[in-house]
Amino acid sequence: MCCIKHIYHEFFIHSRSFLVFVFVCGDRAGHETTSNLLTWTLYAASQQPEIWLKCQQEVDSILGRESIDYESLKKLQYIEAVLDESLRLYPSAPLIARQAVKEHTIGDGIVIPVGASILIPIIVAHQNAEQWKDPSVFNPDRFLEKTRRHPAAFIPFAAGPRSCIGMVSCSSQ
Repeated sequence: MCCIKHIYHEFFIHSRSFLVFVFVCGDRAGHETTSNLLTWTLYAASQQPEIWLKCQQEVDSILGRESIDYESLKKLQYIEAVLDESLRLYPSAPLIARQAVKEHTIGDGIVIPVGASILIPIIVAHQNAEQWKDPSVFNPDRFLEKTRRHPAAFIPFAAGPRSCIGMVSCSSQ
């Protein structure tokens, strides 16, 4: 209990890192999805104190005691990786729903007819062991590596013309 109180006191009360998480998350999407992202990110990072420390060090080294603005937030690469990893493990939307506009044949001759409803489980793509080493482990460093993955391996905002509008504000960072 003492450790939890110490983490709360040091990180949440006296740390600008918490404010940075709020600002960066706030630029990502709508209110509910933003609060979900922040909640899951803080939960996941709280399970690994070294992640808290890296976030704090990045904020201190890049922002120092300067004011926080959008230009300085763009420099926070590790925090961005922490948020992406949180979205990978805990996507805001569990499914993407689409409707087939033309007939498709996939796999071993499976036909998807025009008008068929298609549900794409984001969590399955985000935890595909062929695309992600140790897919159930929270590891923000995977987003700092220059690894080539399938374009649909990470789709927290869906993809294509019907992707989430939150992605536009997120990519403006």
